[in-house]
Amino acid sequence: MISNQRDKANGINGDERAVSPVVGVALLIAITVILAAVIGFVVLDTTDAQNAASTDARMDFSGTTSSGLTIAHAGGDAINKSNLVVKRNGTTLTGYTISGSGDFSTGETIEIDKSNVAANDRFVVVYDDPNSNRETQIATYEVS
Repeated sequence: MISNQRDKANGINGDERAVSPVVGVALLIAITVILAAVIGFVVLDTTDAQNAASTDARMDFSGTTSSGLTIAHAGGDAINKSNLVVKRNGTTLTGYTISGSGDFSTGETIEIDKSNVAANDRFVVVYDDPNSNRETQIATYEVS
């Protein structure tokens, strides 16, 4: 009874008191829906994955610091040699040779001279997709 008298003194009807909580709930629901949409877009966005070329090839590594390193294509997809990159400790390596002609395919090798091989070096064979600026890591090897 006292609250009704106070509300009447302040010029508030019984119908106007619930407007603020209803607006608050509506805003919370709107924020939740927007957040769900943004998170769903980020998580479910597969546009890049669908457009990225996939390369499935297996590489075998052999060699030592005294003999150099041989990377053999041991199966899977053939790779265009112009899209094949070898990295040593994160830096693109130059001065290696790839056997065969045409695509790098099963049975062909990459020969890295012993002058480019040191203990604890990490070599990564990468496919550089010509249709995007993406690189796909195919294989890694750490020299012991």
